Parts: sequence; C-alpha cells; structure tokens
Amino acid sequence: MQSKLMEIEMIKQQLSQLDQQRMQINARLMDSDAALQTLKDLEIGTGIVETFVPFGGGIFSRATLPETRQVLVNVGQDIAVEKPVSEAKTIMEKTITGYEKMFTDLESNILALQTHAESIYSMIEQASAMKR
Repeated sequence: MQSKLMEIEMIKQQLSQLDQQRMQINARLMDSDAALQTLKDLEIGTGIVETFVPFGGGIFSRATLPETRQVLVNVGQDIAVEKPVSEAKTIMEKTITGYEKMFTDLESNILALQTHAESIYSMIEQASAMKR
C-alpha cells in the first residue's frame, strides 16, 4: 500500500511536468501560427503588411512591413539565413506539424498516466475495503 501511494506521488509529479511542457508547446504553437499567418500575408504580396514586433518581456508594437520577398530564418545555433517567403512558410508549416505531433504525444502520455493513477486508486480502495 505504501509503495502504491509513493507511485501516485511520482505520477502527480510527472503529470505536473508534462502539464508545463504542454503549456510551453501550446505557446510555441500559437507563436508559430502567428508567424505563419504573417508569412501568408507576405506571400500574397498585396502591399504593406501589418504585424506586431516583439520588444521582449511580452511587449509588442504594431509595425508595417513593405512588400518583401525575403525573410531571415533561424536555422539553429543562432544562425539566420535569408530565405524566400514561400520557403520560410514551408519551414514554418513543418515546424507547426512537429509541435502538433509533440502536443498529441504529450496528451497521450498524460492520459496514460492518469489512467494508471486511477487504476492504482482503485486498487488502494479495494485493499482498504478488504481490511475493514
């Protein structure tokens, strides 16, 4: 019984960590969706595009971008290269697909842990009922 209670505590900690990861992935997804929308607007090329520019610390400013065909894309290790908007859009779509898969996998792990915890609770309740 003691080991099952310890196992439930471990599951609670894991669920807490997974929930934090889920929030981080969700934030990245929202940011990526916004970036993709801006890239789509740039790709249409109807002239000036309005967007938000981050200053840091959650502070943004409205900005207008002239029609542009090239953007800088971070390719890793703080290295950015100039890419056509269409290519940047494709990269962002793949990034979003990756985040969505991570989110789905995380949700599956959370559900599995919750199911396992519920089965442990049931076992503890049954063991307690038998002792009475």
